[in-house]
Amino acid sequence: MGGWDVRTHVRQIGGDLGVVVSHQACSEPHRGDPSVILLLEDPTGQSDTLTRVALRRDVGAETVVHLHWARLEDHPPEFHLLLVEGASRLFLAAGEFVGVLDYQEGCLVNELRLSTLYGLSWQRGCVVLRSELECLLLSPEGVVLGRVPVDPPWEERETREGLEFRSEVAGRQILRWPRP
Repeated sequence: MGGWDVRTHVRQIGGDLGVVVSHQACSEPHRGDPSVILLLEDPTGQSDTLTRVALRRDVGAETVVHLHWARLEDHPPEFHLLLVEGASRLFLAAGEFVGVLDYQEGCLVNELRLSTLYGLSWQRGCVVLRSELECLLLSPEGVVLGRVPVDPPWEERETREGLEFRSEVAGRQILRWPRP
């Protein structure tokens, strides 16, 4: 794959899989590659970027996923990947698309569309997705545990009960941590 200027964020939780990510300009992906376990496509039909993610276990053994997604016109292109090996989950986020994959089974577990994704993080054993108009809390398995509305500009702080967001339009919102 040829290079394509995309800011890439990779975070790995546990384990020792190798992760290799590459991007290329692409309006129509090739569908016959037997090494690709899953091809995720942005449903807007305006995709222009193909991202290849290879998870490497041993020499020569790899799992490959392709994500075909649309770069946002008014934002620099960013790609976020979070690998949670204990749950065999791969969280992929680009543009307005978020996909959660079970990379052992080669299947999509959850798919979300969010307005202008700002990123994802790992906090208190959960995945936090931040976007322009809402923030979500997901389990390591990819199940949505909670969501709250936000509106830029918003402030965020971590509390005992969860993540607190404050904005003029959405007011005070708390994305609550799961109970132990």
